[in-house]
Amino acid sequence: MTLDKVLGDSTGARNVMNLILPIIIVAVFVAQLSELVLKILNLHSLEQWYRRTGKDGDLTENRYQYQRALQHLALFSASLNGLIYLLFLALRLPAWLFDQLGQLFGQHRMWHGLAFIAVLQVARSILQLPWGLYRRFVVEERFGFNRMKPKEFVKDVLRSTMLVLVFGLPLLWGLFRLMDAPVMWWLWGFLTLAGYQILLFWLYPIFIAPLFNRFVPLSQDGKQGLLRLRLEQLLDQCNFAAKGLFIMDGSKRSRHSNAYFTGFGKIRRIVLFDTLIEDLDQEQLAAVLAHEIGHYRKKHIPKRLMQSLFWLFISFLGLYLLSGWQSLFVSFGFEMAVGQPNPALLLFVGMVLSSPPGLILQKLGNHLSRSHEFEADAYAVRVMGNSKSLTEALETLHRENLSNPAPHPGYVAQYYSHPPLPERLAALG
Repeated sequence: MTLDKVLGDSTGARNVMNLILPIIIVAVFVAQLSELVLKILNLHSLEQWYRRTGKDGDLTENRYQYQRALQHLALFSASLNGLIYLLFLALRLPAWLFDQLGQLFGQHRMWHGLAFIAVLQVARSILQLPWGLYRRFVVEERFGFNRMKPKEFVKDVLRSTMLVLVFGLPLLWGLFRLMDAPVMWWLWGFLTLAGYQILLFWLYPIFIAPLFNRFVPLSQDGKQGLLRLRLEQLLDQCNFAAKGLFIMDGSKRSRHSNAYFTGFGKIRRIVLFDTLIEDLDQEQLAAVLAHEIGHYRKKHIPKRLMQSLFWLFISFLGLYLLSGWQSLFVSFGFEMAVGQPNPALLLFVGMVLSSPPGLILQKLGNHLSRSHEFEADAYAVRVMGNSKSLTEALETLHRENLSNPAPHPGYVAQYYSHPPLPERLAALG
């Protein structure tokens, strides 16, 4: 039984309906405010660190200025975009947009819903675009990290748009069709999206990643040949089978470095950024690879996948429970006919309501991720026989990437998927 049926058509019911949107806006505001407070605390922590160590040389100065620029940008962009979002809800502009699109698409329910979500997504991308451009072509450029040309940026945007059209549009259409079904649509929707996630996990290393970067096998000659022998020796030691060792041309976009393995089963592949090979020596690279293998040995990827699928299941169940609450949609300004709401409206309202609990889920997910990093570090130390190479690798990457030297604990708990360097070094001993 829905809340509407419980309250009936009484004055109390109308009063409750009038309060729904203000309560939601207050909840979203509180969630945004908590994020801003954490960003301010993180910036304050950086300022305190600089006052203690500001005379330690150019590296300290560069790290401070880089992190300060990033954090000011994050604080300003979150404040402005958050204000725009709250006004968008308070003025009931989603309902106005939905009505305007309804005049274009008439009785074509699915296309009406798809257009609504598409316009919202485009608007969101436009709001985020200036901050992304400023970060890359101003902040990252100033500190020598950016290596991307504007032409390549445009190409990336076009490739991403193409992927959305090829993969996202059919998926959304299929979900909307399922959500219009009268029976068990939430379960079928969950199963469809879960299968889609697993499919993308398989497709990514083979078809999607090569659209953005060039992957070449680690050479068997020269310095790369020696590195390949060492890493293959490590793979044998760990009894880890992979499709191959690849170098990714990450340097064409950024000087930041990384390594990862992707895929599953027979298509597992290990990827090293070319910048990582420039920054680390052979044993340090082996330690980094041992850490990545540790994630596999500890079954972190399936654990995170199961966690994601669990929250996805809860989300679809929540959408089902919301679908019968007509007053909720009316409070947003949507004109509701008898029956199930347009799937696009259900998806939009569900995403708005997910904002406050999403912070809790993000914090829990990052806590789990940080614990996985500690476990992978411990595995790497056991395989390498000591912590020296991994410690040196982490310190080098921290230095070369100008990572935050003193993040606030609250900020770490909410946003960091990896433990801060001091915590990792303390655990390594």
